[in-house]
Amino acid sequence: ATSNVQPDKFVGRAFGGDRFRAFLDAFAQTYTVIVVGGDDYRAQQTRARSGRAWIGPLADATSAMRAAFDRDDREAEWLTFDAFLRLATDHPHDALVQRFSALDALYLEDVEPSSTDDALRLLRLLDALYVLPHPPALYVSSETPPGAWFRMEDQTGTLAEGIAEKFKRTVSRLGDMMETTTVN
Repeated sequence: ATSNVQPDKFVGRAFGGDRFRAFLDAFAQTYTVIVVGGDDYRAQQTRARSGRAWIGPLADATSAMRAAFDRDDREAEWLTFDAFLRLATDHPHDALVQRFSALDALYLEDVEPSSTDDALRLLRLLDALYVLPHPPALYVSSETPPGAWFRMEDQTGTLAEGIAEKFKRTVSRLGDMMETTTVN
């Protein structure tokens, strides 16, 4: 079995009660956990990234992204991060993935998860799009780089810490999907 998270760090451990704890204990008795450290392989890749992140003062970052959107002649959609969160709340996850996977490009303005729910909605969508054979090119504007959006050291509680741990994988995937440009 492989996992991005060590068994004692699973989010479900806090919520699975004795049943999940019993599974983890049985797993630990049957298997040896080997932690394979090292740099994330996605950071080492040199493939062309189809998207872009504009990071900096929000007005400047969004203006730069708007210019790219206005030049884009592909099937593209522009959403504020708040509008994305409303969609992610009001629509089933699979329907949203299907909607976005039909696009050539997705533009998300002012991405800045401010809660565990925001981060979870974003990571679920990005992870689902990432594994598609032909995901849409992703473009974002934000004041802070993706690695600062939802950091483990800023979280308290088992759920938030677990989501932050999984969010590290999403940030790695974002690095694989987008070039980052700092705007002033």
